[in-house]
Amino acid sequence: MCEGVDQSASKQEPVAAPLADGAYDVFLVDAHADIADPARILVEVTLLEGDAKGFVLSVGCPSTEVLGPTGDPIDLLGETGVLTVVDGAPRFRLDR
Repeated sequence: MCEGVDQSASKQEPVAAPLADGAYDVFLVDAHADIADPARILVEVTLLEGDAKGFVLSVGCPSTEVLGPTGDPIDLLGETGVLTVVDGAPRFRLDR
């Protein structure tokens, strides 16, 4: 399960207010290995609609959930997915 949000806009400090509960269509703009935990991938997604359109979020995901056969995070760039927020906790799922 992909979780944990570090909210940022253009690599600025995290925003204090979390996203409202709901489902958000997102576009994956960056992905890289989590230095602190090699079994996780950090994906950065941007929201595609609503009041938070263009907002960029960093979400940690187990690498086994998001990486394909090559195991290379760069292959995730350009993918789309859904970020679902329930009780302030985000969950990310790829569309594929």
